[in-house]
Amino acid sequence: VVLAAIPPAVLSDVAARAALVARLDAASALRHPGLAAVLGTAATDDGLAALEEHRPGPTLRELLDAAGRLPPELAARAFLDAAEGLARAHALDAAGARLAHGALDPSAVGVDERGAAFVSGLGLVGGAEPAEDVRALGAVLHECLAGEPPGAPPRPLDAPGIPAPLSAAVDRALGVRGEAFPSVAAFAEAVAAYADAVVPSDAGARAALRRAIAAALGEAAEELAAELVVDAEPPAAPRSPPAEDGGVPADAVRVFAAPVAPRARRAVPIVVGIVALALGFATGLCAERAARPPPSAPAPSPQ
Repeated sequence: VVLAAIPPAVLSDVAARAALVARLDAASALRHPGLAAVLGTAATDDGLAALEEHRPGPTLRELLDAAGRLPPELAARAFLDAAEGLARAHALDAAGARLAHGALDPSAVGVDERGAAFVSGLGLVGGAEPAEDVRALGAVLHECLAGEPPGAPPRPLDAPGIPAPLSAAVDRALGVRGEAFPSVAAFAEAVAAYADAVVPSDAGARAALRRAIAAALGEAAEELAAELVVDAEPPAAPRSPPAEDGGVPADAVRVFAAPVAPRARRAVPIVVGIVALALGFATGLCAERAARPPPSAPAPSPQ
């Protein structure tokens, strides 16, 4: 699991603590592939921590730090996975409440070993609105495609190789061109139209693309893992919280250090791998279409 320490200022404020626990309880009732499962809270030596499942794999921030930017097909597929999870969180529950992330950025979107993207950190930020997540998700997709954040105020997405429908959707989410999308679901629908145009909607083609993405991101994760090793003394193991406080044993807790920027020399093979994935996907799709037999010529009509 992953532990997120709750700041002392929140713990000492009765209302703020109660609101946080209520959000985490609501988040723990959600189960969606596009969301890292929230497991509630646990007592620690320092007070209280939020618990979330650990899903191995790099974050979009780590991939961007290593590769600069992602091919549109990969960026769109990761976006759609995350958007589906957020749309589920934004939906009203039986009590009329909804959850918004409120702190979405590339470091909050991970890619697991299967190549599926997911959002982490749900329920930690109070007072967030779904419209904030729409803009933040637009900023994430902008950075994935352009290799840099949109800035403030946001700039139009203008980078080589970005299809016009995809850049138009990002610009609208960020409010660059007219009114923004009313929801994450509407934003996802616009991006899905691009994805369906690139990848046929039949299950076989989608499965092939997912396998290719998983393979490419798996290689990138191995490269990143080698670079994220810090040449320093290992941190002391965390003390186990007292059992009577409902704590989690230290050996069940994964402790993550701050990300370390990978060396430039290691980014080259990752870039080559991702570019090769994009070229291989395009070549395979063209070959599949070329292999289809031409339609039979109509039989001559009888004289």
